[in-house]
Amino acid sequence: MKALLKGTQYLYKQSQSFKSLQFQSKRLFNSQEIQFLQLKSNMHKVQHNEIVMRVKDEDLRLLTEEENRRQPIIKNFFTTMNEDFNIKIYEHKNINHEDKNVSYPRNSFYKVVFPLEKNTMIRDRFTNYFSDGLRYGRILEVLDYIAAYISYRHCYTDIGQRHVTNVTACVDNMNFYSQMKNDKDLEVQGYITYAGTSSMEIQLDLFQEGDLKASASFLMVARDANDRSKSYPVPALKFDGEQDVQKCQLREHLGVKNTIKRKKEKLESLQNKPPSQQEIFEIHQFFSNKNQFLAEQRDQQSIQISSTTFDKNLLMHRQDRNIHGNIFGGHLMREAMEMGWLAALIHSKGDYPLTCHVDDFQFLKPVAVGSIINFEAKIGYVVKNIMQVVVNCSIVDTNKCRTKSNDLNITLVAPKTVQLPKVIPYSYEEAMIYLDCKRRLDKLLF
Repeated sequence: MKALLKGTQYLYKQSQSFKSLQFQSKRLFNSQEIQFLQLKSNMHKVQHNEIVMRVKDEDLRLLTEEENRRQPIIKNFFTTMNEDFNIKIYEHKNINHEDKNVSYPRNSFYKVVFPLEKNTMIRDRFTNYFSDGLRYGRILEVLDYIAAYISYRHCYTDIGQRHVTNVTACVDNMNFYSQMKNDKDLEVQGYITYAGTSSMEIQLDLFQEGDLKASASFLMVARDANDRSKSYPVPALKFDGEQDVQKCQLREHLGVKNTIKRKKEKLESLQNKPPSQQEIFEIHQFFSNKNQFLAEQRDQQSIQISSTTFDKNLLMHRQDRNIHGNIFGGHLMREAMEMGWLAALIHSKGDYPLTCHVDDFQFLKPVAVGSIINFEAKIGYVVKNIMQVVVNCSIVDTNKCRTKSNDLNITLVAPKTVQLPKVIPYSYEEAMIYLDCKRRLDKLLF
C-alpha cells in the first residue's frame, strides 16, 4: 500500500512527464478500458522504477572479447557471432565468492547491450515484419537465456556443469510499458531478487535510452542434476555490501509475496475450484439468451470461441535443445507468443495488435527432442478493443494423444478498432476458458 501511495504521489507531481508515458502508441483508440490499462501500466512503471537495481558505471566491468565469445547468450543465440557485432556485456566488479552457501544480488548482476542502432544484422534479427518495432517473441527467447545464466551465477556454477540443473518454472507478470524501437540500442539487465530453498526469482529490465520499456520476472527452480526428481538447495540471498540494502529488502519482500500469490492463484484456479455464483450466472446468460447471440453472430458482433482458434504443429529438432537435452524454453516461448499474436491479428481483421502484458507462461512438462508440439491459440475474452489470448502447447504422440506442456496468457490491444467482435462460449470447456481469461483481464484492468 505504501508503494502504491508513493507511486500515486509521484505521478501527481510528475503530471507533465506523465503525458509522455502514453502506453504503446498515440494512435490507440482511447476507451475507458484503455485509460484504465494506461493508468495501471504507468503506475506499475513508476513503482517498478523505484526498486530497479541500479549499478553505477564505475562499479561495472566490461567483459573482454574473449569472455564475450564464451558467454551462453553469444554462443547459443548469436551463432554467427564475430567481433563486428559489438554486443557489450557487463558484470559487477565487486563480486563476493567467499561463502558458497550465500550469494548477493551483485554476484549475479548481468547486463547486455544490443547495438540495434548501428548493427543492421542484429536489428534485422529483432525487428518485426510490419513496423519499426521489435519482435517480442524474439525478446522472450533472449530473456530466457539471460535468466538461466543468472540463476547459474547465483549457484556459483557455469551452465553445463552437472551437479545442478536450473529450469524455468514460469515467466510471471511481464509488462510492456511503451513501444520498443529497432533503431535504439536495447539494454537488458538482470539480477536475482528472491531465493527460496530451491527456487530463484530473476528480475529482467529492458531499457532504451535510459527509459524503462519492459520488465519481467522469471521463476527458476534448481534440481539435482543426477536425479531431477530431487530439489537442489540454492545459496541464501544476503545484502551485505549492496549499494541500496533497502531496495534489496523490498525486492525480496515482493518475491515472497509473489510466491504466496502464485500458490493462492493455483488453489483458486478453475482447475481446482468451481466458478463463483456470479460467474455461473454470467455463463447461464449465454445459454438462456442463445437467440440473441445467434443474431449477433449473423451481424458479426460476436463469434464462438472455437472459431477464433489458430494452431500449428512443429517437430522439435536437436538444434533447439538446451544443455540438458530438452527443447529450450525460450524457443517454445517465442513460438507460443507469436502464435497468440497471430490469433489476435486475425480476430482484429489485420489491425496489428499491440502486446501490453504477459500474465504468465507456465512450464508444466519438459519437451524432448523429436516431440511434436501443437501450439493452439484462442481469443478467450474481449472488452472493446482489448483481447485476452490463451495459447496451449501440447506434446502430441503418434496416436494423436495430447499432454499439455505449456500455456501462455497474453493481453493485446487492437489500436485502431473501436469494438472487436465479442467471443461466446458454446461448451463447458469454452466457458472455463472464457471465465479464466475474464479473471485475468479484470485483474489487469481493475
